[in-house]
Amino acid sequence: MLYFNNTGTSTLTVWPEVFSELTGSAALRLKLTDDYSQEVTYVPATLLNSPTEYSQRIIFSVTASNLPTASGQYTVEIQKLTPTAGYTWGSANVKWGEASFTWSSSTGIPGALTLDTDRGYNQGTNTPSNIIYISPDETGQYTVYNS
Repeated sequence: MLYFNNTGTSTLTVWPEVFSELTGSAALRLKLTDDYSQEVTYVPATLLNSPTEYSQRIIFSVTASNLPTASGQYTVEIQKLTPTAGYTWGSANVKWGEASFTWSSSTGIPGALTLDTDRGYNQGTNTPSNIIYISPDETGQYTVYNS
């Protein structure tokens, strides 16, 4: 279970199911799927170590401002972004909600290799925002007439 804090930065360690060469410049992201609403949020992650074939664990951090505001349980996919070339608008089979990139004929679409799937808990807030009126003219009255 991955636990995301709602303030500051969360540093997490995972031993991935799939090993892939990662360096400090590797682009990682988390795909968080809310178990209740099935809403998907992509969160950028910063790699803090360089895993090797013999020590495959990944240490990364995420910033609370990138996490969903709703607290609850999520299905988390840790993904390594890999650029793939040759795709242009109209020739790629990508879901609209998963296309978090800029279309270009030269750079193509970044692919995503799923390194690990895990459960996650986000310590967000489910408190609705309320409007509090502080002005002196808050007293209202109404008159009911019977006919």
